[in-house]
Amino acid sequence: MTGSNFTQTTTCGGKVIGAGSCLINVTFTPAVTGLSAETLTITDSDVTSPQVVNLSGTGTSVTLSPNPLVFGTRVGGTTSSPLSAKLTNTGSTALSISSRGSSGDYSKATTCKNSLAAGASCTISPRFTPTTNGIRYGTVTISDGDATSPQVLSLTGIGTQVSSSPTSLNFGNQAVGTTSAPQNVTFTNLGTTPLNVTNIAVLGYYKQTILDNYSQTNTCVGSLAPETSCTISVSFAPITTGKIVGILSITDGEADSPHSVALNGTGITPPPPKVSLSPSSLTFGNQVVGTSSQPQAVTLTNTGGSTLNVASVTPSGDFSETDNCVGTIPAGASCAINVTFTPTALGTLTGSITITDDAGDSPQSVPLTGTGI
Repeated sequence: MTGSNFTQTTTCGGKVIGAGSCLINVTFTPAVTGLSAETLTITDSDVTSPQVVNLSGTGTSVTLSPNPLVFGTRVGGTTSSPLSAKLTNTGSTALSISSRGSSGDYSKATTCKNSLAAGASCTISPRFTPTTNGIRYGTVTISDGDATSPQVLSLTGIGTQVSSSPTSLNFGNQAVGTTSAPQNVTFTNLGTTPLNVTNIAVLGYYKQTILDNYSQTNTCVGSLAPETSCTISVSFAPITTGKIVGILSITDGEADSPHSVALNGTGITPPPPKVSLSPSSLTFGNQVVGTSSQPQAVTLTNTGGSTLNVASVTPSGDFSETDNCVGTIPAGASCAINVTFTPTALGTLTGSITITDDAGDSPQSVPLTGTGI
């Protein structure tokens, strides 16, 4: 290998079998700034020996990082906060800077003056002010005394005339088979002409297919007048356990369409059904034998996290009941058991209402008391 700017390590010493190969790793460590050109020479037993590989690289005393700068989405005509990159003189002498310029929808704010001392840095802090919709490219260019001049900072941003607020919805934990309270997204046309909203859908974050774990209703599809807003209501109804991410995708006439709102939620195993009875007992007082009292109600509430299945409601003793409880009771819902006392004998009489269901403490019982006179 000629020169001293390149070094190599290899597995090629000795023999290489027919149809075999070996590896030569070349590293560039410039000793000076500017272009370096050398050759890598391999001497072997082939008639074409030696084999020659041309090597080149440019040594620099300037670094520019990070590069590029990405500004994201910005409403047209408004100015972003600055993003910053550092220009550093890694050389041993001062770096002269002859000019600074910017292109595209970007400013060139910088602390880089006409000279940058050895080992020192200066800051380039452009701002983004989109003049139209869609992806907007630009640069900040620094011309200096280094062999690699000019230094070019690449800039990217997206101009838009719409706004989605908020830009993400987090539903937290939700039991499988249940539906969350809706959360709203406000979608606004910030432009001066009507915006045609053609479609709104909830998509899977990765496969971009319809995601059944979320649903949405909206007032947005159609023509949205200038400087007006519409509402999209999103609900989370997980059908599986685990983290479920998605995108609320809004398709419209803007160049940067579709617009997206991130959706996050976690499906969890629903808590089992649980029965609450109120009141926990009934007392009917005195009742003439052979006559029926006014009914008294017991409210059964499913305070658990999944559907309660009620198989039967059974009275005993001189008591009867009517109810709307047998069947399914959703989580958080209630039903009524109306109990009537019809004594067949004198004195204190007791009985109960027994509820058989799929809660863990089934059957549940409500004690009943009345006095026949």
